[in-house]
Formats: sequence, structure tokens, C-alpha cells
Amino acid sequence: MAQLITGATGFVGGAIALELLEQTHADIVCVVRPRGTTTPTERLHRSLTEAAEAYGRIDLLPDILTRTHAVPGDITESLPSRSEIGRVDAVWHCAASLRFEDQHVEDIERHNIHGTQAVLKLARDAQANSFNHVSTAYVAGTANGEIPESAGSAASHHNHYERTKFVSEQLVAAAPNMQVRILRPSIVIGHSETLAATSSTGMYGFLRELVTFRDEVSRLLGDLLALRPLRILADADTRLNLIPVNEVARQAVAISRSSSTATYFHITNPRPTFLGDAMRLAFNLLSLRQPLFATSIRELNAIDQALSDRIPFYGSYLTGTKLFARRNCDAALGTHWPGVDLSSDALQPYIAWYLRTLGVKEVDECMVATPR
Repeated sequence: MAQLITGATGFVGGAIALELLEQTHADIVCVVRPRGTTTPTERLHRSLTEAAEAYGRIDLLPDILTRTHAVPGDITESLPSRSEIGRVDAVWHCAASLRFEDQHVEDIERHNIHGTQAVLKLARDAQANSFNHVSTAYVAGTANGEIPESAGSAASHHNHYERTKFVSEQLVAAAPNMQVRILRPSIVIGHSETLAATSSTGMYGFLRELVTFRDEVSRLLGDLLALRPLRILADADTRLNLIPVNEVARQAVAISRSSSTATYFHITNPRPTFLGDAMRLAFNLLSLRQPLFATSIRELNAIDQALSDRIPFYGSYLTGTKLFARRNCDAALGTHWPGVDLSSDALQPYIAWYLRTLGVKEVDECMVATPR
């Protein structure tokens, strides 16, 4: 029986679609927004083909053409009808708004709350047996320390993205007559073998802002940032939980095929990365002086503050450590996953891959100069 995916042209949704082709024999029905003169089918097949090629899975290209099917629809406006999608066994809800700013609150709620309600209704109409909801481990909000695989608290969130994802989780958890799974990836990065990513958000969004800031300062003030270190309002000992996209997809699909009756699953890395290490790697590859870490905004000068103003979304994740429990996840997988080592040198190639896509010329020179 078929499985249905929203957000299959996105980063995580696309990887899950490929993993379903790998792990199952099901046909994959994908809700795809019409856009311009490109048909939903063309968009879907082009997006999945690009992902398969980027991840070294060209063996899946024939299956993409024969087993993935696009139906036009939009989670915020008009989803397809039951007659258009037929009967499906499972629904994967991956589509979401990643915005966070106050001025976009209505759009964020329309996607992440009302969109989830609409997809839940579609799942009921299609008589789906299960509903797999891709959320985020950072729905934990301002909580630090050990974060259990449970419903969590609505007490406090850093931004509208976290808040609306929390509300959407509540909607899914309350859905009747379906097995529901709430899948919580942490910070998703490129493929563990090819390093490639089809996204420019998360870690990559921070790197993009840093490159843009460096280039703007260079145009105005020359080599200042090569001579003077930037201060960043951050704690170098904070742990960043980074996980490759292929691991997210592999574990998500394996969980869906398991006998687990749990609801919440942290698809996270048991070996988190020190923020200070990641920052120093990025700054080195950009030929910048190693950053200094500030504990108060009073320690920042005008240039430091200008960078801080560029990264309001990321600022809340640069202090405080969350340790995500994986008991439900590991139990469903049938093993304790040791995680991926993304400390120091192991993380460098991921950062370098993305910086090359931005045209940062000094990356290769810096990698040669850095002992490995």
C-alpha cells in the first residue's frame, strides 16, 4: 500500500522519500505545490533526482521515476482529496515553515499549526494506519539538561518556530484511530558520506550569514577581521547536536517499521559537538581570527553587535546545553546507536563543503594548512 509525504521536495522530506524507496516496496505519493510552468511531477522528480545524485544513490533513480507520484496540493490552502491520493497506509508530514520572526507569525502558524490540522484530516480521510510527524528536538525550548522523549512543556520557547512545532505535536498526539509517531531530529547537516546537503538552513544558514558579514566588513574596512577577533555572545562549552541527513532518514523509516508503540523519538546524535570547536573551524576556514566568547552584550563593540544583529535566530542556540534522551529511539532500532563523531577534524569537511558552494576561495588552502 502507498505512503504519502508532505515536504518531499525539502531537505529531510526528500531524504525520507529516498529511504522509503530503499527500505520498502511501497509507492510514494507526494503532495507538491504547483509552481510556475513546472508541473508537480517535474518538480518532485527533479528534486529527488538531485538529492539521490548528491547522496551517491543513483541506484534509486529508476525507482524515483516509477514509484514516486506527485499530486498537486498545499498544506495551507488546498490539499488533494481522498479520490486523488487513494488509500494510503502511512502519512509522513515533513512540510513546515522554518521562519521564526514576529512579523511572520501568521504565516508560521498557517503552515505549522493549521497545515498540520489539514494533513491530519487528509490522513483520516485516506484511512491511514499511521501518522509520522517530523518535528524538532528543539521543541524543548528554553529547557536545558536532559530532555526526555515525552510531551514536553509549553512553558517557554525561544521563537515562533519552536512554539508552533510544539502546538503541532499536541495536535498529532491527540489524533484518534491512528498510530502516531513524533520524530524529533536535532540540527540536520549533510550526508555522512558525500557531505552534500540540499538545504541552506540550520548550521548552513549561520555560515552563510557569517560569510556575508565578513565580505561586507571587508568591503568597508579592509582586512580588519583578519587582524582583530570578533566577540560572539556564546558559550564555547555549549553542545551542538548535529546529525547527518541520511541518519535522520534511516532511523525515521526504521522506527516506522518497528513494533514500538512509543510516541516520541529523539533522532539525535549521542556524540554532540562543542560549539567552540565548530566556531573555530568555521573561522579558520574563512581566514578569520579565532573568535572570543562573551557572556554579556556589554562586552560587544559596534562590529560585534552588528554580527549579533544578523543572527537573532541562532543566538538562542549558542548557550545552554540540551542532552536528548534516546531510549525510545534506540529501543525501536533494536540497538544503541553510537552516533557520528562530528568533533574537530570530523566536522571540518562538512563546513568546507558548504563554504565551497558559497564560493569561498580560501577553503582548500586553509584545509591544507590545518593539521588533520
